[in-house]
Amino acid sequence: MSGTKNSIDSTDPIPRNKSSPVRIAFLGGPKTGKTSIISQLVTKHYRETYYPLRKTNPVLYTYRPSAALVPILDPLDKNAHEILGAQDSNLILSPVMKHGLSRTNADASTTSLSEIAQTLAKNKVYHVNTSSNQTAKTVTPILTELIDTPAFEPDRSVPFLEVSLHAKLAKDVLRNLANDAGHSVNAEPLLVASGAAELNGAIDGYVLVYSAVPPAQIPAYDADSKVLQPTKTSLSDLPVIRDGLIEAWSEYYMYRTQHSSCGESDIFSLKNAFKNMFDTKVKKEVPLRGKPESISQDPYDKLCLPPILIVCTHKNLPLMSPNLIEQGKNYAKQWNCSFIAVDASENVDITLDLMLREIIERREARKTK
Repeated sequence: MSGTKNSIDSTDPIPRNKSSPVRIAFLGGPKTGKTSIISQLVTKHYRETYYPLRKTNPVLYTYRPSAALVPILDPLDKNAHEILGAQDSNLILSPVMKHGLSRTNADASTTSLSEIAQTLAKNKVYHVNTSSNQTAKTVTPILTELIDTPAFEPDRSVPFLEVSLHAKLAKDVLRNLANDAGHSVNAEPLLVASGAAELNGAIDGYVLVYSAVPPAQIPAYDADSKVLQPTKTSLSDLPVIRDGLIEAWSEYYMYRTQHSSCGESDIFSLKNAFKNMFDTKVKKEVPLRGKPESISQDPYDKLCLPPILIVCTHKNLPLMSPNLIEQGKNYAKQWNCSFIAVDASENVDITLDLMLREIIERREARKTK
């Protein structure tokens, strides 16, 4: 598995999460700008030429938030409203982010709110440090793993947990895909786990990317009505991707629940044999197979989908469609997730800040549940 790692200055503090990077997967259709966003984040440059990605490419990146964006990561800083307000026409915040900002904007003298904010400011991923003059704030470096993925193809993607690409799947998994002689039986998985056989769901967040520029090809006409058919856009892939993620994570949570309920034991142990012989408790049966239950809609629940950020790219191009941007915002409102429209020619660090803040907000809230 290839990846790149930027150099770390010896004078910089070591990332607090050096042993567990924040893993963020970028998913989307072809020519949506996933690679350009990651390249702009890591190298501050991007390629204008399109090169299709063939394999999943994880990039290990030590992120150093700029001073201008520190307030987004600092739950004690009220300037986040001003920074995000400048993006108002291109930004939708999730309920989790709105709650975090409303807490920041509340009376800081309230003891309970102050304690919560202090805890968030010093979490296991990063610390917000204030200099001696109390005017400048810095955030410790954050180790991230930005996972670039090949263009999403609905016909070749199966929502299962293993990350190994081109896995030979059984017919009961591939279903109708296995009966299509024109396609390979190998399928591209949606990225959920961190290893081929490690069902640990080690993805902290998803960035769903689509382009504000409609496809350039001429739409086809219906043979009978001669009515112009609507052109498929990269935005139409997002509901399919999200549905696949929900199915995959539902399966994963069901697997994890069953695995913990049916833990391994030494069936040949004499001690266990006598213990089970006189055990009168009725044990709860765990079905070996079954339809995955609906995933939790509570963002603070451990059994919910990881945070999603919808990113609309190419917002500055002449052919961009304002209607596509508005449709992306509508999806964000329906799915209770954040949305931002960006362009790879500009600084896109705010996308990473939004994702990191929501991940931390969720993690810290779950500790109190």
